[in-house]
Amino acid sequence: LKGGLLVLPTGAGKTFTAVSWLADHVLSGEQPRPVLWLAHRAELLEQAARAFESAAGGIVRADKAPLTI
Repeated sequence: LKGGLLVLPTGAGKTFTAVSWLADHVLSGEQPRPVLWLAHRAELLEQAARAFESAAGGIVRADKAPLTI
């Protein structure tokens, strides 16, 4: 996987879909890969952080340090 782009309308669950896919395919396994999450508003980053904490089972960083925005 080199990159990806998820396009869905407002309210269709882009954050949930992306976090679920990343948790299953990128963050799990013996060698989890880093993920860079970009957004143009702090609220969207906070939403993504909450989604990672719940959907990804708390896997946010390889060193398991708390996520900060």
